[in-house]
Amino acid sequence: EDDEEEEEEMKINKVIACKSLRIREWKDICKNMNTTEITNGSRWIQDDDDDGVDLDKFEERFLVKWDQLSFLHVSWETQRDLEEFCDGAKVRLKTFFRKAEGGLLYEQDERLDGDYFDPSWVTVDRILEISEDEDVPEIVMDPKDPNFEEGTGRQFYIKWVNKGYDESTYEFERDLILNEVEYKEAVSSYEKRSAKPSRQNISSFKKQRDTEKKKLYKIFGDRVNMTEDEKEKIVKEYQDSLQATKWENGGQLRDYQAEGVSWMISNH
Repeated sequence: EDDEEEEEEMKINKVIACKSLRIREWKDICKNMNTTEITNGSRWIQDDDDDGVDLDKFEERFLVKWDQLSFLHVSWETQRDLEEFCDGAKVRLKTFFRKAEGGLLYEQDERLDGDYFDPSWVTVDRILEISEDEDVPEIVMDPKDPNFEEGTGRQFYIKWVNKGYDESTYEFERDLILNEVEYKEAVSSYEKRSAKPSRQNISSFKKQRDTEKKKLYKIFGDRVNMTEDEKEKIVKEYQDSLQATKWENGGQLRDYQAEGVSWMISNH
C-alpha cells in the first residue's frame, strides 16, 4: 500500500518547459525552490557534493507539474530521473516535445506575464477549509532546525485564481510564506464566513428578513390592491434596485437576472 501511495505521489501531470543551463546556474535557480514536496527545485534529494563536478557543464532539465499538486510545487528535473522514477515519463515527455514551442508548453496568451505559466494559478482565490487540529505545529522556517519537517503551520484547502474548484489543493502555511503567496486576506474572509452569528445578529437578521418579506408582499402579493400599470411600475423599480445593488464579491445583477429574480418571487 505504501508503494502505491509513493507511486501516486510521483505521477507527472504535465511537462511545461525545458531549458539547458550550466550546472552552477541550475544550483542558483533551484536553491530558492522549496516546499514540503520540493527540495532545492526537485522532488528528489540531489547530491550537493560538487567535488569532481564540472559546474560549467550544460544540463537539460524539464519543469514538471505534478499530479495532485498545485503549480506551487513545480520542479526542474532531469530526463534521467523522470524516466527512472516515474511511470509514464516517456509518454509525457513525447507529448511535451510534440506540443511545445521554444521549450514552452503554454503560449504567451496562456502564460500572460509569467515565464512558464499564468501567475494567477499560484494566487489564492478563496480558502475553502482550514485544518482544525488543536495542536497546530508552529511554523519553522530554518531548514537546519530539528523541528523543521513538522513546522509547517496550518493547512489550507485553496481554490486558486482561474482554476476550477476541482483543482483546489491542500497547502501548508509555510509553503505559502516561502513562495511569497498572499493568503492572510483570504484567511480573514474564511473566518468571517465561518463565524457563528451572535444572538443579536440572529435577531437582527430575522427583523431584516421580516421587513423584506413585507416589502416584497406589497410588490408581488396577490391581494395587493393596485392597477396593472402601477404594479408594472413598482416591479420595474424593484428590478432597478436589484441591479444597483453591489454584492459582497463586488458583482451586480444584469437586467435579465433581475427580471428572473422578480419572476421567481412572483411565482413563490
